[in-house]
Amino acid sequence: MEKEIIILSPKKLKTIRLLLISLTFTIGAFTFIDKKPLLGWSCISFFGLGFIVFVIQLFPNASFLKLTQDGFEVRSLYRSHLTRWSNIKSFRAGFISIPVFASFGTFLPMKKKMVFYDYKMSNKKHRVGKSFSKALSGSEAALPDLFGMNVDELAELMNKWKDKNRLQQ
Repeated sequence: MEKEIIILSPKKLKTIRLLLISLTFTIGAFTFIDKKPLLGWSCISFFGLGFIVFVIQLFPNASFLKLTQDGFEVRSLYRSHLTRWSNIKSFRAGFISIPVFASFGTFLPMKKKMVFYDYKMSNKKHRVGKSFSKALSGSEAALPDLFGMNVDELAELMNKWKDKNRLQQ
């Protein structure tokens, strides 16, 4: 019997948009580097690094979400982490509020949609990180991207795979 596998990739358009924003700020920083060198070099370093990261994210297999019989594997910048279905209690769609700079020291809350999940009580790894995440979002962990799907559809897909494969472990 062949094992079923689903591989989901992030939207390339979102990555290209972030890449262009980083490139714009990097180039823009060169215009005031003579007047404010510390700020200029800081912007060039920060947004230049962002540009490089987003270029790498566009390479094949640099990031994805892979669903297998054993669990789900999240890959970002060619680093992968497998989480077994047997360690997961449930997935849920939700959002986290992120402060976004508006103008002159004003920050507005932006709601970022995410798929959150909690571990079973038997999972004792990463206690501090799970507690911190729980305090911020109400859940112990979250997927880093929606991988081209609607937040509710992805949460439902993750729960279906968890339920379908928990008996096979």
